[in-house]
Amino acid sequence: MNVIEATKYQYNSGDSIQITVRDATSSDRFKGILLVAKDQSSQNILGNWPPIDSSVYVVSCDGTFSNGITQASSTTKSQIQATWTSPSTIAQGNIVIR
Repeated sequence: MNVIEATKYQYNSGDSIQITVRDATSSDRFKGILLVAKDQSSQNILGNWPPIDSSVYVVSCDGTFSNGITQASSTTKSQIQATWTSPSTIAQGNIVIR
């Protein structure tokens, strides 16, 4: 099981928020991950993930560049970090990162 943590849980337009995905226990590890941020009600993908280092890379989902992120190798990891940039228009309701 993985845990997703953020440096903040409320955002303003254009905010950069660091997201950490880590294992729930020290003995767990994972090989692959795909993260997107979605409006909880509409399921539209929101914001983008600028590349930060070689351990992760951005992917295009729903035809929009850099709105998803995945790990760059299949080497097992206990955590990864990425930065999510919120959209310029604030969504009504909750955004879910999964």
